[in-house]
Amino acid sequence: MNQMPSSSPSKLSASLAGVGAGTFLIAIANNFPDSSSAKLWLTLAAPAVSVILGGGWLWIQVEVANYVLDRKVRLLVNRTRTQLQEALDDTLTSQKHRAAIRRKLEELELIMADRELRRIKSLTPFSAESLRETLGQSNADQ
Repeated sequence: MNQMPSSSPSKLSASLAGVGAGTFLIAIANNFPDSSSAKLWLTLAAPAVSVILGGGWLWIQVEVANYVLDRKVRLLVNRTRTQLQEALDDTLTSQKHRAAIRRKLEELELIMADRELRRIKSLTPFSAESLRETLGQSNADQ
């Protein structure tokens, strides 16, 4: 999925990253003479840099957490699929058991397809239904 569970440590570290960057800019700015335009610009840029770096740090954390989660899920799915396929290929497996294994394999495929569909829906700003309604209304208007 494309959403990391809400956790305050990641938000806290993002805030700290932003605050640290802003404070660092202010510390650098304080080393310039008062008449320097660099001091003025660094002081004015500090809040924006804080927000941008804090947001960037949070985004990186979410992306890394999603990547790790996806990797774990795919590893488990591949391992499960291999085990089920090996059981299907076993000549000693009864027909009744093969049918149950096939159902499990189909269920696994459906779970993965549903997971990918949820991901696509979360990335798409419009639902298919609202898009159809919008397109239907614009076609009716013409």
